[in-house]
Amino acid sequence: QTRRAVIDALERSGTTAVLVTHDQDEALTFGHAIGVMVDGRLAQAGVPSDVFDNPRTAHIAAFLGPAMLLPARPDQGDVVCALGRVPVRHDRSGGAAAGLAMVRPAQLEIRLDAARSNALVAELRPMGAAVEVLLLAGDDALPIELRLPHHEVADLAAGSRVALRVDGGVVLYPAEVPGVPVTQAGALTPGA
Repeated sequence: QTRRAVIDALERSGTTAVLVTHDQDEALTFGHAIGVMVDGRLAQAGVPSDVFDNPRTAHIAAFLGPAMLLPARPDQGDVVCALGRVPVRHDRSGGAAAGLAMVRPAQLEIRLDAARSNALVAELRPMGAAVEVLLLAGDDALPIELRLPHHEVADLAAGSRVALRVDGGVVLYPAEVPGVPVTQAGALTPGA
């Protein structure tokens, strides 16, 4: 409520303000423009939704929110990765022959579909209002963890074959991303 009240007061008065914060949600919702600083330098600036949707680097992608990096091979405007053939929404790879496809967990849709299966449900862990789902995707059984509401996983069970689909495509980065720790699960470490 305080955030909304401050935004409303600034907009009514026509006042320009600069907010410095380490709270990504606050930064992404507060202003008309956002600047991301890395090592004391302005790494990217723009409209918050554009910066979130098309981060210049994998480091910025991880800083702004949960992100998964999947090894990928570019192929005619798509990538081939553990999730199958997925369209490239933004290409930041510089034409690299091998890349890392960035997917936000919220982009993944899970469907019980053995015929189009590209993942196995390895484990379901109830966590209060949500369920943590461990999936093994693709031929290499890449582990992917998602936290989903109970109603979205009601039909899933460990051992189920599922179809994972990426809504909206991926952002493609070069395969070697200096300074960005990639966990075993292929997820970027937020805030690294």
